[in-house]
Amino acid sequence: MSSLYCLPIVFSNLGVEMLYVLEQRLRAQKISEDKAVKVLHDVVKAMFDPQFVDELFKPQEVYTQKATRHIFDKLAHSSIMRLSENSMDKLYDLMTMVFKYQLVNCLQPREIMDVTLTHLATIKSYMTDRAVIKLADDFEKRARDLYGTFQPFDWCELCRTLFHFLLTSPHLGSPSQTATASRLSSSPPTAAARSSPPPPSQSMGPSPGYPCVGSNSLTQNLWPLGLVVATP
Repeated sequence: MSSLYCLPIVFSNLGVEMLYVLEQRLRAQKISEDKAVKVLHDVVKAMFDPQFVDELFKPQEVYTQKATRHIFDKLAHSSIMRLSENSMDKLYDLMTMVFKYQLVNCLQPREIMDVTLTHLATIKSYMTDRAVIKLADDFEKRARDLYGTFQPFDWCELCRTLFHFLLTSPHLGSPSQTATASRLSSSPPTAAARSSPPPPSQSMGPSPGYPCVGSNSLTQNLWPLGLVVATP
C-alpha cells in the first residue's frame, strides 16, 4: 500500500520548511555567520542521518502528530541552537501550515513529488559541506527510486493519507480545508487540469513553481521565535 510510504515525504518537506524558518530567524537576529552555518548544517545532518532515513523508508503507518512533533523537537535541537517550547510549537504549526498550503495548490496528486524535489534542491543550495550535501543527495535518490514506481492510484492514496495527517494538526482542520483535501485526494489526474505544459513530475525533476516558506506570503510576517543560539 502506497500509504505506508508517507514518512519520507512528510519528514523531508516539513524538515526543509523548518530549515527555511530557522535560516530566516538566524539572519534576522544577526547571529554570526559561522554559528548560523553550523546550526543549519547540523540540523540537515541529523535530518538525513542514514539510520534515521532507513527507518523512514520502511513501510509503516504515518506517525501521530505528537510523535512527529517530538522528532522535530529533537532535530531542531541537534545543534547549538535552543528554542523555547512555545517557540517550537509555533515553528511546528508554521511548518505544517505551509506544507498543507503547498499540497492544496497541487493540481494533481503526483505533483507532491515536485514539491518534495523542489524543497530538496533548495536546501542543498544552502549547504557548503559536501558531506552534508551527499546525505541529501542519497535521500533524494532513494525517494526517486521509490516514488518513481508509483502509479496514479498510488499518488491518490498517498495524498489522502497526507491530508489526513495534516488535518489532525491544530488550526488545519476547518470545513473548507477538509473539503479541498477530499477533492484533491479523491480526484485522479486529468489532462485537462491545467492549460500549461505537463508538470515536471513526469520527469521527476524539481519545479520552481511551488512556493516555499522563504517566499510564501503566508510567512512574510514571521512571529519572533525566541531563538537562542548557545555559545560553544
